[in-house]
Amino acid sequence: MVVVHYNENDIYLASNATNESAIGTPLENVTVIDVSKIPTFTSVEILNTTLGNVTIGVTVTNETGDIVTTGEVYIKDAQGNILKNVPIDGVTIVPLEISKAGELKVVVEYQENEIYLASNAINESAISPDDENIIVIG
Repeated sequence: MVVVHYNENDIYLASNATNESAIGTPLENVTVIDVSKIPTFTSVEILNTTLGNVTIGVTVTNETGDIVTTGEVYIKDAQGNILKNVPIDGVTIVPLEISKAGELKVVVEYQENEIYLASNAINESAISPDDENIIVIG
């Protein structure tokens, strides 16, 4: 709730902002602002695919393309098990502790918080919508 009031001075009289939809009620001087969280976009770069040194770079940006430097990212396997969760800070380098060779499918999710909405990295080469949130490493 925001109440806007202009104090009187030697030139202008005092006034209040008026909520047109509430005229005649106690809330006519209350301006309602619907504040929403900021949308985000998550991207992943595969930096290393060598067994014992699998590393990804995660970047989260806001709707204007500015890098988000607060929040947390979960890296999950294709079954939804959390492999790692890390705080985000610009371009975040994430080493993954992988113990066997072969294809690795991960889901990278930026977690919603008090400022930003959640987002998933999108696999642009996914064949079906079911796979669009799965990043394939290897």
